Amino acid sequence: MADGEISAPGRDRTRPDDLPPDSLRTAIAVAELLVEHQAEETVVLDVSRASGWTDYFVIATTSSHAHLRGVLRHLDTALRRLGAGRGRAGHSLRRAPDDSGWALVDLGDVVIHLMMEEQRRFYELERLWFRSPIVFRDGARRSPDGA
Repeated sequence: MADGEISAPGRDRTRPDDLPPDSLRTAIAVAELLVEHQAEETVVLDVSRASGWTDYFVIATTSSHAHLRGVLRHLDTALRRLGAGRGRAGHSLRRAPDDSGWALVDLGDVVIHLMMEEQRRFYELERLWFRSPIVFRDGARRSPDGA
């Protein structure tokens, strides 16, 4: 995969219990893009069993406001090139002001949280969603059963 590219997602649920396979691929591709752009402590949580509104959280830490904005620009470019999130009512790539230290990107099946360290430590999303398996951590993929 070339720098800044994310594989195209799709949505194909044949059974209600099945996760769309492309959602996981999209979440992992986003995480890899974030790691490539120096985001730290990047994880993908499978929140599908605990959430009725999304399947995966991608959470990453940025080192400064400038780093957050830069990562967001790279992510924004890759997602727009892909057409991710189109067709969703009110879709917005930036849900919080850049100076808040937390940017949220909602793609529907995948929600991306880019946070500066202070916000990451304060909100502790991994602890809040502690029952959700980690399926990716800083480039080390893990199966949903934790193996």
